[in-house]
Amino acid sequence: MQPMYPVKNTRVTQITADITTVAQIISVADVSVFPAPPNYVTIGTDNGAEVIFYAGIDVPSNALTGCLRGQSGTLPATWEAGSDIYHAWTADTANNIMGNVRANDEAIAQTAEALGTHNHDGAHSQKIDYANIHGTPGKLYRQCFTGSATLLAANWAATPEGRFAQTITVTGMTATMGANVFVADADWQKISQNGAKTECMADGITIYTADLPTDAVEVTYEVWEVVQ
Repeated sequence: MQPMYPVKNTRVTQITADITTVAQIISVADVSVFPAPPNYVTIGTDNGAEVIFYAGIDVPSNALTGCLRGQSGTLPATWEAGSDIYHAWTADTANNIMGNVRANDEAIAQTAEALGTHNHDGAHSQKIDYANIHGTPGKLYRQCFTGSATLLAANWAATPEGRFAQTITVTGMTATMGANVFVADADWQKISQNGAKTECMADGITIYTADLPTDAVEVTYEVWEVVQ
Protein backbone atom coordinates (compact mmCIF):
# COMPACT_ATOMS: atom_id res chain seq x y z
CA MET A 1 0.00 0.00 0.00
CA GLN A 2 1.17 3.50 -0.83
CA PRO A 3 1.37 6.13 1.95
CA MET A 4 -1.60 8.47 2.33
CA TYR A 5 -1.53 11.68 4.34
CA PRO A 6 -4.19 13.84 6.04
CA VAL A 7 -5.43 16.94 4.23
CA LYS A 8 -6.68 20.39 5.14
CA ASN A 9 -8.57 22.95 3.12
CA THR A 10 -5.99 25.11 1.36
CA ARG A 11 -4.89 28.23 3.26
CA VAL A 12 -1.96 30.35 2.17
CA THR A 13 0.83 31.65 4.39
CA GLN A 14 4.31 32.98 3.56
CA ILE A 15 7.88 31.90 4.14
CA THR A 16 9.65 34.31 6.46
CA ALA A 17 13.26 33.79 5.35
CA ASP A 18 14.99 33.10 2.04
CA ILE A 19 15.64 29.41 1.34
CA THR A 20 18.13 27.70 -0.93
CA THR A 21 17.53 24.63 -3.07
CA VAL A 22 18.83 22.37 -0.29
CA ALA A 23 17.23 23.97 2.79
CA GLN A 24 15.61 21.36 5.04
CA ILE A 25 13.98 23.79 7.49
CA ILE A 26 11.44 26.31 6.17
CA SER A 27 10.23 29.10 8.45
CA VAL A 28 6.71 30.35 7.78
CA ALA A 29 4.36 33.01 9.14
CA ASP A 30 1.68 30.56 10.36
CA VAL A 31 2.50 26.85 10.56
CA SER A 32 -1.02 26.02 11.82
CA VAL A 33 -2.44 26.18 8.30
CA PHE A 34 -0.70 22.90 7.40
CA PRO A 35 -1.92 19.36 8.17
CA ALA A 36 -0.07 17.08 10.57
CA PRO A 37 3.25 15.67 9.35
CA PRO A 38 4.42 13.88 7.36
CA ASN A 39 2.85 15.74 4.46
CA TYR A 40 3.41 18.02 1.49
CA VAL A 41 3.41 21.77 0.82
CA THR A 42 3.79 23.78 -2.35
CA ILE A 43 5.65 27.03 -3.00
CA GLY A 44 4.86 28.98 -6.16
CA THR A 45 2.30 28.29 -8.88
CA ASP A 46 1.95 26.78 -12.34
CA ASN A 47 5.03 25.25 -13.99
CA GLY A 48 7.44 26.98 -11.61
CA ALA A 49 5.92 25.55 -8.43
CA GLU A 50 7.92 23.29 -6.10
CA VAL A 51 6.33 20.51 -4.06
CA ILE A 52 8.13 19.85 -0.75
CA PHE A 53 7.74 16.93 1.66
CA TYR A 54 8.04 17.76 5.36
CA ALA A 55 8.63 15.21 8.10
CA GLY A 56 7.85 17.43 11.09
CA ILE A 57 6.48 20.73 12.36
CA ASP A 58 8.23 22.92 14.93
CA VAL A 59 5.25 24.82 16.32
CA PRO A 60 7.14 27.25 18.63
CA SER A 61 9.41 28.23 15.75
CA ASN A 62 6.67 28.23 13.08
CA ALA A 63 8.82 26.00 10.89
CA LEU A 64 8.56 22.89 8.72
CA THR A 65 11.39 20.41 9.40
CA GLY A 66 12.92 17.42 7.69
CA CYS A 67 12.06 18.83 4.28
CA LEU A 68 12.73 16.88 1.08
CA ARG A 69 12.83 19.23 -1.87
CA GLY A 70 11.52 18.89 -5.42
CA GLN A 71 8.86 16.22 -4.96
CA SER A 72 6.11 15.03 -7.36
CA GLY A 73 8.22 15.74 -10.44
CA THR A 74 9.04 19.34 -9.50
CA LEU A 75 12.50 20.86 -9.15
CA PRO A 76 14.13 22.41 -6.05
CA ALA A 77 14.30 26.17 -6.32
CA THR A 78 15.48 29.18 -4.33
CA TRP A 79 12.66 31.18 -2.76
CA GLU A 80 12.60 34.65 -1.23
CA ALA A 81 10.97 35.61 2.05
CA GLY A 82 7.34 36.54 1.45
CA SER A 83 6.76 33.80 -1.14
CA ASP A 84 3.40 32.08 -0.76
CA ILE A 85 3.45 28.54 0.65
CA TYR A 86 0.37 26.31 0.98
CA HIS A 87 -0.86 22.74 1.28
CA ALA A 88 -2.29 21.55 -2.06
CA TRP A 89 -3.69 18.37 -3.54
CA THR A 90 -0.90 16.78 -5.61
CA ALA A 91 -0.80 14.18 -8.36
CA ASP A 92 1.07 11.78 -6.05
CA THR A 93 -1.66 12.10 -3.40
CA ALA A 94 -4.40 11.26 -5.90
CA ASN A 95 -2.41 8.43 -7.51
CA ASN A 96 -1.62 6.85 -4.12
CA ILE A 97 -5.28 6.87 -3.12
CA MET A 98 -6.42 5.37 -6.43
CA GLY A 99 -3.67 2.75 -6.30
CA ASN A 100 -4.62 1.73 -2.77
CA VAL A 101 -8.31 1.47 -3.68
CA ARG A 102 -7.49 -0.78 -6.62
CA ALA A 103 -5.17 -2.94 -4.50
CA ASN A 104 -7.83 -3.27 -1.82
CA ASP A 105 -10.49 -4.24 -4.39
CA GLU A 106 -8.17 -6.87 -5.86
CA ALA A 107 -7.45 -8.32 -2.41
CA ILE A 108 -11.18 -8.53 -1.59
CA ALA A 109 -11.90 -10.19 -4.95
CA GLN A 110 -9.14 -12.75 -4.41
CA THR A 111 -10.40 -13.53 -0.91
CA ALA A 112 -14.00 -13.87 -2.12
CA GLU A 113 -12.85 -16.22 -4.89
CA ALA A 114 -10.89 -18.34 -2.41
CA LEU A 115 -13.89 -18.53 -0.08
CA GLY A 116 -16.03 -19.76 -2.95
CA THR A 117 -14.35 -23.17 -2.74
CA HIS A 118 -13.75 -23.30 1.03
CA ASN A 119 -15.02 -26.54 2.62
CA HIS A 120 -16.33 -25.53 6.01
CA ASP A 121 -17.18 -29.09 7.09
CA GLY A 122 -14.67 -31.05 5.01
CA ALA A 123 -17.33 -32.57 2.78
CA HIS A 124 -19.20 -29.83 0.92
CA SER A 125 -18.31 -26.68 -0.96
CA GLN A 126 -20.42 -23.60 -0.46
CA LYS A 127 -20.35 -20.36 -2.44
CA ILE A 128 -20.30 -17.49 0.05
CA ASP A 129 -22.21 -14.33 -0.82
CA TYR A 130 -19.99 -11.26 -0.82
CA ALA A 131 -22.39 -9.61 1.65
CA ASN A 132 -21.62 -12.35 4.17
CA ILE A 133 -17.90 -11.64 4.26
CA HIS A 134 -17.04 -9.39 7.20
CA GLY A 135 -13.71 -7.90 8.24
CA THR A 136 -12.23 -6.57 11.44
CA PRO A 137 -8.69 -5.25 11.90
CA GLY A 138 -6.36 -8.23 11.38
CA LYS A 139 -9.13 -10.80 10.80
CA LEU A 140 -11.68 -11.82 8.16
CA TYR A 141 -14.85 -13.75 9.00
CA ARG A 142 -17.48 -15.53 6.94
CA GLN A 143 -21.01 -16.43 7.93
CA CYS A 144 -21.48 -20.23 8.18
CA PHE A 145 -24.93 -20.77 9.68
CA THR A 146 -28.03 -18.80 10.62
CA GLY A 147 -31.25 -19.98 12.22
CA SER A 148 -33.78 -19.66 14.99
CA ALA A 149 -34.74 -21.72 18.04
CA THR A 150 -37.15 -21.81 20.96
CA LEU A 151 -35.58 -22.09 24.41
CA LEU A 152 -38.23 -23.88 26.48
CA ALA A 153 -38.42 -23.13 30.18
CA ALA A 154 -38.40 -26.87 31.03
CA ASN A 155 -35.14 -27.50 29.12
CA TRP A 156 -32.84 -25.38 31.28
CA ALA A 157 -30.38 -27.53 33.21
CA ALA A 158 -28.53 -26.50 36.36
CA THR A 159 -24.72 -26.45 36.18
CA PRO A 160 -22.20 -27.16 38.97
CA GLU A 161 -21.37 -23.45 38.99
CA GLY A 162 -24.93 -22.57 40.01
CA ARG A 163 -25.98 -21.31 36.58
CA PHE A 164 -28.54 -22.64 34.09
CA ALA A 165 -27.68 -23.88 30.60
CA GLN A 166 -29.45 -24.84 27.38
CA THR A 167 -27.96 -25.84 24.02
CA ILE A 168 -29.12 -24.89 20.52
CA THR A 169 -28.19 -27.68 18.11
CA VAL A 170 -26.33 -26.42 15.01
CA THR A 171 -25.20 -29.39 12.93
CA GLY A 172 -21.74 -28.92 11.44
CA MET A 173 -20.68 -26.24 13.89
CA THR A 174 -17.30 -26.54 15.62
CA ALA A 175 -15.90 -25.15 18.85
CA THR A 176 -13.52 -22.88 16.90
CA MET A 177 -16.39 -20.89 15.40
CA GLY A 178 -18.02 -17.84 16.94
CA ALA A 179 -21.72 -17.13 17.45
CA ASN A 180 -24.07 -14.25 18.08
CA VAL A 181 -27.49 -14.91 19.65
CA PHE A 182 -30.22 -12.30 19.34
CA VAL A 183 -33.36 -12.04 21.49
CA ALA A 184 -36.05 -9.37 21.42
CA ASP A 185 -37.94 -10.59 24.48
CA ALA A 186 -37.86 -7.96 27.25
CA ASP A 187 -37.64 -10.51 30.08
CA TRP A 188 -34.67 -12.15 28.43
CA GLN A 189 -32.93 -8.80 28.16
CA LYS A 190 -33.19 -8.56 31.93
CA ILE A 191 -31.72 -12.04 32.26
CA SER A 192 -28.89 -11.12 29.86
CA GLN A 193 -27.94 -8.20 32.06
CA ASN A 194 -27.61 -10.63 34.96
CA GLY A 195 -24.81 -12.63 33.41
CA ALA A 196 -26.04 -14.52 30.34
CA LYS A 197 -23.29 -15.76 28.01
CA THR A 198 -22.79 -18.17 25.11
CA GLU A 199 -20.25 -20.91 24.44
CA CYS A 200 -19.52 -22.43 21.04
CA MET A 201 -19.07 -26.19 20.83
CA ALA A 202 -19.27 -29.03 18.33
CA ASP A 203 -22.76 -29.08 16.77
CA GLY A 204 -24.19 -26.39 18.99
CA ILE A 205 -24.31 -23.16 20.97
CA THR A 206 -24.71 -23.42 24.74
CA ILE A 207 -26.33 -20.48 26.48
CA TYR A 208 -25.74 -19.87 30.20
CA THR A 209 -27.69 -17.58 32.50
CA ALA A 210 -27.55 -16.81 36.19
CA ASP A 211 -31.35 -16.65 36.52
CA LEU A 212 -33.75 -19.46 35.59
CA PRO A 213 -36.15 -18.31 32.81
CA THR A 214 -39.79 -19.16 33.51
CA ASP A 215 -41.09 -18.73 29.95
CA ALA A 216 -40.08 -19.92 26.50
CA VAL A 217 -37.73 -17.57 24.66
CA GLU A 218 -37.52 -17.23 20.87
CA VAL A 219 -33.98 -16.58 19.62
CA THR A 220 -32.17 -16.19 16.32
CA TYR A 221 -28.48 -16.92 15.85
CA GLU A 222 -25.64 -16.54 13.39
CA VAL A 223 -22.39 -18.50 13.39
CA TRP A 224 -19.11 -17.10 12.10
CA GLU A 225 -15.75 -18.63 11.20
CA VAL A 226 -12.37 -16.94 10.99
CA VAL A 227 -10.98 -17.52 7.50
CA GLN A 228 -7.96 -15.20 7.50
